[in-house]
Amino acid sequence: HFDTQLLRLGTSPFERGDLCGFGTSASLAQGSRHGVFVCNTAGAPAGLVTFPVGDFLQKASQEVLRQRALLPCKPGQPERCAVDTGVFSLSPAFVTALLRWSITARLGSLSVLAATAVSGVNFDFYLEVVSATIPTLQREKYVAEMSLGGSKLSRDLLESLHESLHALALRAAFLDACFLHFGSLLEFAAASAEVKRLGLIPFYQALPAFHKAP
Repeated sequence: HFDTQLLRLGTSPFERGDLCGFGTSASLAQGSRHGVFVCNTAGAPAGLVTFPVGDFLQKASQEVLRQRALLPCKPGQPERCAVDTGVFSLSPAFVTALLRWSITARLGSLSVLAATAVSGVNFDFYLEVVSATIPTLQREKYVAEMSLGGSKLSRDLLESLHESLHALALRAAFLDACFLHFGSLLEFAAASAEVKRLGLIPFYQALPAFHKAP
């Protein structure tokens, strides 16, 4: 366990906000199959690693990504977007707010936390939880978009979740990393070829115990 609020990169503080997602540059084709951060990087100080998130798109079309989520690039360079790697850092304030909602919000005679434990309700971290912190998604728009996105939460629960989390700051950290995903047959082939090209190996293959005879 460590406090990510104390992270620093060189001499610069790592401004993580209340909820910090870690993203990396990817093609629009890859971004259209995943979550993508929309950040305003214009005028940001040089060397800044995290940025406020203005929107969080889920499996948006390449055209939508082209219109709303392009990363700055030089002429002639391929179009890129900031794909979500699936890693999020939660501050103590965020965890407290989410737990408080899950305990106080009711689903019949049970709290949301108790109902979730017995599979009486389910919700998605990327859909309902992260989206509740997007600054441009005010309550009515949030409820409408969650319903369109397939949320199983009732309107009352969506409204109370939004009220609990909306004031918390969402930021994205951009990593200099290669994003490989094996989720579909098409991605599996492309990711496997990239693994071979880069000469990557599983982390456990570097452990001494891996090479010991049985």
